[in-house]
Amino acid sequence: CDEVVSALDVSIQGQIINLLHDIKKSRGLSYIFITHDLKVACYFCDTIGVMYRGVLVEEAPAADLYKKAGHPYTKLLFEGAKCVQTSAGTEVKTTLEAETCCPFAHRCPKATERCRNELPGFRQTGERHKIRCFLVE
Repeated sequence: CDEVVSALDVSIQGQIINLLHDIKKSRGLSYIFITHDLKVACYFCDTIGVMYRGVLVEEAPAADLYKKAGHPYTKLLFEGAKCVQTSAGTEVKTTLEAETCCPFAHRCPKATERCRNELPGFRQTGERHKIRCFLVE
């Protein structure tokens, strides 16, 4: 489901989400649900993987991600859902070159030299919650 409820009013979104949920339950299906709306994803999905520039930066159970988002980009997405202005709205890099560092380093206000030079591995921060960030402990 690629952006299946984007640009729809809330009542239509709810109808489609409920229909997908009913089909999922009655047929025992799983979905890959692609969206920029983390509030919808947290409601509909069991597990969420947050990607930035083609790199998975955080993965967690939906209920955990909603409460304990750890990667700066995931936090930025939740702030955007609340209409909070941030200072991370700088220019987006091209996706043509391969990533050799944190893909979010050029926009992250807390990025260090290490973030700009090295791709972080995943850090386990909770049961089934992992974050690709040097700044998360």
